[in-house]
Amino acid sequence: MQMMAERKLTFIENGTRRRRVVRVRLGVPRRDEKGPDWLVEYEIIGPGPDHVIRRHTKGIDAIQTLVMALNVIIPAQLENLADLAGGRLLFIKSADLGFVHIPTEPKP
Repeated sequence: MQMMAERKLTFIENGTRRRRVVRVRLGVPRRDEKGPDWLVEYEIIGPGPDHVIRRHTKGIDAIQTLVMALNVIIPAQLENLADLAGGRLLFIKSADLGFVHIPTEPKP
């Protein structure tokens, strides 16, 4: 993956003050070799040393795949990660991680 951007987040385990780094890395959008779509690879590394998520999103062009990654897929993955790891994520001491989360389904 040719990295385009990285954001460092802080993971705080529930009931403790223990802090660990979570890195979100975003690749450069590129054409999918298997079809007409574009894709962007991303990685979420942490909070544990062995915890790494490597995936990609696809779109009809580079902009759509970036929007999907930054506004839908990565925020949902980070929310899931924090829940499963039993803690919360912060960006510069704020719960706002700087990603715009667009829900994929309307909430009742």
